[in-house]
Amino acid sequence: MPGGDVLEGIRSRVGRENLCKACIDAGCRAYMKGIPKQRILVNAEQAFDAHKIEGNRCDCILFYFDASTNTLVASPIELKGGRADISQVCRQLQKGADFVHEMIPRNIKSSCRPVLIHEKGLNSIKRKELNGCKIRFRGLNLKIITDRCRNKENLKDALKE
Repeated sequence: MPGGDVLEGIRSRVGRENLCKACIDAGCRAYMKGIPKQRILVNAEQAFDAHKIEGNRCDCILFYFDASTNTLVASPIELKGGRADISQVCRQLQKGADFVHEMIPRNIKSSCRPVLIHEKGLNSIKRKELNGCKIRFRGLNLKIITDRCRNKENLKDALKE
């Protein structure tokens, strides 16, 4: 499998005990339908504690290898079952992107895709605030991709953008 060694290296650095099978929090879920089976899903709370990372944290971090582009895709994921505090979401996803930066070897072609999965709608003010928030990853400013909790293909749909 292309990228299998890369994923195994990340799995080892993160620690197998910090992995999870599902990303669920606050009555919201990031569905794995349509995401490659060869993946790593990190419980960020456990992993951050294990790596002695303090402060904000996203809920989960997904890693998978996209063979069509020969790219390792990493996605910090934040779940919000209620109203989203956009500045808090930005801080949580930035901390997730910082963790991704440390886990992916520098010589690997990679892409970071920060995702907010939310239950409540984002009004125009919150949407504007979210669009103004950029997540920094390896010299790039990335926008936060969103989808809804109730969409059974939310993560796949968010990551195809």
